[in-house]
Amino acid sequence: MNRKLGVGFLIGLCSLVLCSCSSTELEDKNFPMAAAIAWKDGSYEMALGFQDLSDVADENATKENASDVSLYGANGYELFEQADVTNPGQMDYNHMKALILSRELFGQEKELTVLLSCMEEQNVISRNTLLFVTDQNPGELVGCSEQIKDNVGNYLQELITSNQDFDADAVVTLGDLLNASHNQNETWMIPRVEVTQEKLELADYYVLQGIVPVGSISLEQGEFRMLCCGQLKHYGIAVDADTVVRLSDISCRYEISGDENQVTETVYVSANADSYAGQMPSDIEEYLTDVWNRQAAELLTAGIDPTNSYYKLGGYDRQAYEHYAHDWNQYQQKLRIRFVCTISDVS
Repeated sequence: MNRKLGVGFLIGLCSLVLCSCSSTELEDKNFPMAAAIAWKDGSYEMALGFQDLSDVADENATKENASDVSLYGANGYELFEQADVTNPGQMDYNHMKALILSRELFGQEKELTVLLSCMEEQNVISRNTLLFVTDQNPGELVGCSEQIKDNVGNYLQELITSNQDFDADAVVTLGDLLNASHNQNETWMIPRVEVTQEKLELADYYVLQGIVPVGSISLEQGEFRMLCCGQLKHYGIAVDADTVVRLSDISCRYEISGDENQVTETVYVSANADSYAGQMPSDIEEYLTDVWNRQAAELLTAGIDPTNSYYKLGGYDRQAYEHYAHDWNQYQQKLRIRFVCTISDVS
């Protein structure tokens, strides 16, 4: 019994020692919540926005140098080295919420690949960090914390995760982009953010095939694409000026078949429907089918695969997959998408 008490005493003593050191350790660290990176004039530019240390330690644990900074480097390694030099103390990226890359950087495949390779090798930023794109200067974007009354990382995380209509799979992370740099067979939709006079907001979505840009789509089109990929919990649509229908319990099933002349994907959507305003139309299934077929055709015309079907093709039609392997453009030219709706009126 005495031996057990002795062991317990030692464990308790170790806990007290570790706890007493935690505050000091926090004071020696810097906590970037967001990083914005651009490619300009032959070099990378990175702006870091920090967590106020008083938010993670005691109210007196503040550091004068823990303020937003802009850094420059010929490669990713120099960027993170500059961060260490510019901010005395240990840099801790484990709490980072948002990584924002410039649209110009996405247009530079070589430079983007080099940066991603550095991030993957160094493993400094967590793979589950939320990913965004912007047209604005990194410093301007990260520096809007006073304007939004919060640090940019926390703000963007709340902006995305607070939407109860989105499934967890709808968000895109740094890990997704790293995978895309290797696989090159998925379509990704990244939120584009911009600072307005009053707030930081989502402007539209930037679409990639692998890591190659293919264009932008509106927020409405982005929501439709989430529906196509089974990433929505709820979906609202105005049938007319007086009628709004909201879908819930949404489920998607797919069939894909094709040959060298045409690929057809059938998307079977089942859902419950409530009429939020007006009366539920008797032809709601036909209405939704027509609307979604038209929206899918518009995205295909713009060179965007709305259902990420190329990624799924091998599991549905091996012969078609082998024919179109490594020829994404030809595949999308031959792709046709049609919807079949099964809607249960629960209003």
